[in-house]
Amino acid sequence: MKTETMVEALQGLLRYDELDDLARETGALKRNRKLHPIMILEGLLATSGDGNGRLAGALDYVRWTYGIEANRSAIYKRATAEFSAFTQAVCQRVLERRIASEHPEMKGRLAAFRDLWAYDSMTVRLRSGLAEVFSSGARVKDRAGVKLHGAVSLRSAAVMQMKLTEEK
Repeated sequence: MKTETMVEALQGLLRYDELDDLARETGALKRNRKLHPIMILEGLLATSGDGNGRLAGALDYVRWTYGIEANRSAIYKRATAEFSAFTQAVCQRVLERRIASEHPEMKGRLAAFRDLWAYDSMTVRLRSGLAEVFSSGARVKDRAGVKLHGAVSLRSAAVMQMKLTEEK
């Protein structure tokens, strides 16, 4: 799926009020704020495959789409365990809806398996101040990065494993 259609796919599968409810249920949104967790998630999705994948791109997306000026610290403050739970809940809901809408015949066929997992990974660039904690190999010494590995159950659409390793 092309990056520019990821946000549109999310918006097509989940209504804003559903996303807002998920943000409140997971604790990612405790009170109404200008910078909503949905905006952050959309910004990260919209810029995840642009080659840079930098936080600056997500901030630009929020500014251009919603007219909100936010800085990096606003994102860092909200990058909590609750935001992670919100992101995971959104991914699970999207997977459930996509499987149900695009491949309804798979539900019965997958019943024969105890479970079937799909694995994927992505590299996340971090602030240069974290380069000492998360080294990115010998190529560039002042750049920090981690690799996020995930396993998703194709039967239940649940995220089964998450692991962070050094970027290679």
